[in-house]
Amino acid sequence: MSSKPTLYYAPASPPSRAVLMVARDLCLELNHKLVDILGGEHRSEEYMKVNPAHSLPTFVDGDLVLSDSHAAITYIVDTYAPGHALYPADRKIRAQIDRFLYFDCGATFPAEIAIIIQVLFKGLKPTDDQLNMWRDKVAILDKYLDGKKYLVGENRTLADVSNYATITFAVNALALGLDDFPNVAAWFQQIKSELPYDQELNVEPLIPVRKRYDQVVAVEA
Repeated sequence: MSSKPTLYYAPASPPSRAVLMVARDLCLELNHKLVDILGGEHRSEEYMKVNPAHSLPTFVDGDLVLSDSHAAITYIVDTYAPGHALYPADRKIRAQIDRFLYFDCGATFPAEIAIIIQVLFKGLKPTDDQLNMWRDKVAILDKYLDGKKYLVGENRTLADVSNYATITFAVNALALGLDDFPNVAAWFQQIKSELPYDQELNVEPLIPVRKRYDQVVAVEA
């Protein structure tokens, strides 16, 4: 493929950062197109021609358009680094990785997005129900990680990347602690230690969001 794939993204977005992390791991160059989600750019006529669902990220490779990060990261590995340890060829291992990608998009991230909408778009503190829902999902993840260094196998995979992107937002932007989830906390530190780009991709972009969260909490106090 002659031209670089294009990524429409928001730097703080967990799914956007999952794609950015995989691209960085594989040394895959991307055309980066920043979308101002707080400014409503994701609902612009121009962007909705690319992705009618107005979600982020959107990954474009030639005539292929993927508006889901989980689909994008599996495609990226299969296309640009087939058989890579992030998503190996073994079908049983891939099935386990897929299971945790589905867990992220079907459980942890939906619980987190409810808090994100409450804080960033409504300017309100998270409700107890929202926080409890998030904790319930992370508690399940904690059980999956019991006695394990990684979610699947003996090395970091897409399962870890996607879930780490989600958990980093909770920890770094929403001030949600992991003290009640020791297995998740240990896994979090393990993955963090393996990413030379962690500060750039998973810490710095979340600082403005954390400031916004602190402002909302202060006003509501």
